Amino acid sequence: MRWQTAPAPSRRRLAFVFAALSRFVGAGGTKGSADLYIDGEPAITFPLEPAGSYLIGDPRHQLCYGPLPDRRGRSYGAYALLTQASGPGQALTLTVRFRSGLNAEQILFRLAPEVPLEGLAEALRACLGTTPVADGAARILDDSMNRYPELTGRFQVTAVF
Repeated sequence: MRWQTAPAPSRRRLAFVFAALSRFVGAGGTKGSADLYIDGEPAITFPLEPAGSYLIGDPRHQLCYGPLPDRRGRSYGAYALLTQASGPGQALTLTVRFRSGLNAEQILFRLAPEVPLEGLAEALRACLGTTPVADGAARILDDSMNRYPELTGRFQVTAVF
């Protein structure tokens, strides 16, 4: 899954806020994770379907998560990426990737742009403080690989040996 934030108004630290659905439960109930890339560079590994709120990362890039009301048994939450853009007017390109291996369990990460930005900021108030907020999901670039095993890419198995 790949998308862009809104353009940053300045080089100041911002909270790029978005909502998403996520799911990954492996064999024996183990939880999975995904990797967040910022402008093509690996930045943060974060849990899919977390049990509660968290703030992870390093001083340069932090990801805050706050749960929102459940939707169809999936972990629906508010996310804030606390970082700064490379300059005023610059949007960040964000990518989430997960490794499925040979897991047959469902893995999902899907943006939920229908949730108002104001409601997300409220769910994340504890980690946002006075940090200015910007739209973290202004434009979806590619959502073709956000679910497994339903979407497995542009290939097919022609034979099993």
